[in-house]
Amino acid sequence: MTNTNQIPLKDIQQRIDSAKSILILIPSLHTVDNVAAGLAFYLSLQKYNQSSGTKHNITIASATDSTVAFQRLYGVGDMTKNLGSKNLVISLKTAHENIEKISVDEGSGDFNIIVETKNGVAKLEQKDVAFSYRGLDADLIIAVGLIGAEAAGSLYNQNPNLFADRDSIIICGDQRATEFGTLNIIETQASGNSELVAKLIRFMKFPVDGDICTNLVAGIEAVTTNFSYKTTADTFAAISWCMKEGGRRNHLTMPLTQQPGFNAPNYGSQSGNNFYNPSPLNNPPSLGNNQSFNQPSSQLYNQTSFGENTQINQNQPISPAPNQIPLDSKTSNEDKKLAEGTPIDQQAPAEWLEPKIYRGGQS
Repeated sequence: MTNTNQIPLKDIQQRIDSAKSILILIPSLHTVDNVAAGLAFYLSLQKYNQSSGTKHNITIASATDSTVAFQRLYGVGDMTKNLGSKNLVISLKTAHENIEKISVDEGSGDFNIIVETKNGVAKLEQKDVAFSYRGLDADLIIAVGLIGAEAAGSLYNQNPNLFADRDSIIICGDQRATEFGTLNIIETQASGNSELVAKLIRFMKFPVDGDICTNLVAGIEAVTTNFSYKTTADTFAAISWCMKEGGRRNHLTMPLTQQPGFNAPNYGSQSGNNFYNPSPLNNPPSLGNNQSFNQPSSQLYNQTSFGENTQINQNQPISPAPNQIPLDSKTSNEDKKLAEGTPIDQQAPAEWLEPKIYRGGQS
C-alpha cells in the first residue's frame, strides 16, 4: 500500500514528461468509479499537454464499449477499444492446417511473403486476404482501477507483453489490487479510484476544470453510495477540493431539465421571474369591496390547477353576508323594518342606535 504522503510525485512527473505516447487504460469491467477516474485523468493530461507545450499523444482505452449509464461522463466519447496501430496484421481466410509453407523473398527489393497451400486445397485469392493493425505504440501506460493485468480483458489477452515492454503506472484504490507496474500507487484506505485520482491531480498540480471535477465527484458519489459507505476525512477533502474547482454534485442522477444550461419553459408568472405557481388554497383571490368570505366566489373555484374534472358542490348552504340580517319568526317588527331599509322614527330610543348582535333561530 502506498500512502498519499509517500506517492513518488517526481517519478510520475518524470515518466509523463519523457513519454511520447501515453495510454490511459481502464478495466474491461466498467463501474462509474473507474470510468470517471480514468476519464478525469485523461482530460487533465490533455489540459497539461496544452499548458506545458508538450506534444504527447494521449489515448484512453478499454476492452468494453461504454453503455448509456456512462454517457453523461465528460470525455466518454474519446474512449476506444483499439490500443494502437504499430503492427500490420495479415489475415488469411483459411484454416491453419491448409497451409503447407510460408516463406519470404527479398530478391526484387520488396519484402514478399509467399504462402503455399497443401495439395488438394484451393489456392488463396485476393478476397481471402485482409489487413488490419494491432500493437500498442505507447511508451507509457497509466492503468486506472486495474487490480491486475488480467483486468484489462481482451486487450491484455491479445497483448500478453502489454505491461512488460514499457513503463507503467498503476493507480488503484481497490483492496484487491496487486503491484504489476513500474510504479504502483495503491491506496486501499481510499473510497475508490476517483478519490485517489483527485489526490494525484491535486498534488501534482495538473490543470482541471468543472467537467473534470464533476467526473471525480460522480465517481466518489457512486462508490460511496452518496457518502454512506467507506468515507474518510480524505474523501470529504477530495470532494471539497473538486467542488471548489467547479465540480457539480448529482450529475449522473440529476434530471436533464435541471442540468446546467438547460432552458426550461416558464410555467410560473408571465414575467418569467418565478417558476413556482402557488396553490389557490395558499393564495386566495382578492375580494371586492362588497364581497364576503362567506359568499361563494366564482374566482376562487376558477383555477386551472384544480383540473377540469374537479367537482364543486353547488348545493352547499350559503351563509349570509355580514351586511345582511337574518330574519326569522322571532325577529321584531322594528328589526324587520331595519333590515328592509324602512326609515326609523327620528325619536327612536337611543339604545336602538347602539350596535347589536343578531342570531338566527336554532335548528
